[in-house]
Amino acid sequence: MSVVAIISTKGGAGKSTVAVHLAVAAALKKRRPLLIDFDKRQLSVLLWAKGLRKKARTPAFLKGNIETLAADIAVASRRHDLIIIDVAAGGGDNVRDIASIAEHVLVPVRASAFDMSATRNTFDLLRKSADSTEPVGIAHMNALGKAAIVLNCAPKRQSAKWRAELEDALQDCGGDEAPIIGTLSDRCAYSTAIENGQGVTEEQDDPDAVAEILDLYDGVVALEAKRAEKIRTMRRRK
Repeated sequence: MSVVAIISTKGGAGKSTVAVHLAVAAALKKRRPLLIDFDKRQLSVLLWAKGLRKKARTPAFLKGNIETLAADIAVASRRHDLIIIDVAAGGGDNVRDIASIAEHVLVPVRASAFDMSATRNTFDLLRKSADSTEPVGIAHMNALGKAAIVLNCAPKRQSAKWRAELEDALQDCGGDEAPIIGTLSDRCAYSTAIENGQGVTEEQDDPDAVAEILDLYDGVVALEAKRAEKIRTMRRRK
């Protein structure tokens, strides 16, 4: 069972979009995902689930409460094998606490000057957040060590120059150690599917969008596998 927190200090980075489509893809892959919505201002995920996705049984949803989060995760782990936390924009102790608890942190990044500035703030916040995950033997020095980047609203056709400039900008923001595990292009399919109460992997109207989400899901699975291998190695050494 993995806990994945989706964090960006800037609103509009695509946290809820990533959370919804990733959870739906996981469910289609026979996982048992739970989405926890911490965006108290919008509750975007819960509005999508209750207002547009009334008949679907998966994924499951829960309104976030920082005071009960650890207990909620413990209870959820009996029924779910993937917990995705949609974290509200901004910073503060609540965001740092969530970053500390999650095994993996995904940082959605839009390739613009404003978003790069916010991304720097996000990396700084993660750097100041502890990694309190178990076992202690594989924990990072801080939450930035378990972060990965999801590029959002990227050009459909990316030149090598664009990619190189983007990677340089991310490095300047302090995220050079965070791998890019997924790229979502600027496609109407993502918002249209959500408006229809679905994920792109269910709606199947845009094969390229489907492929991008499945690639992102595979990236998360790779992070899970890497962590699991570290745990196995640590136990063998004991």
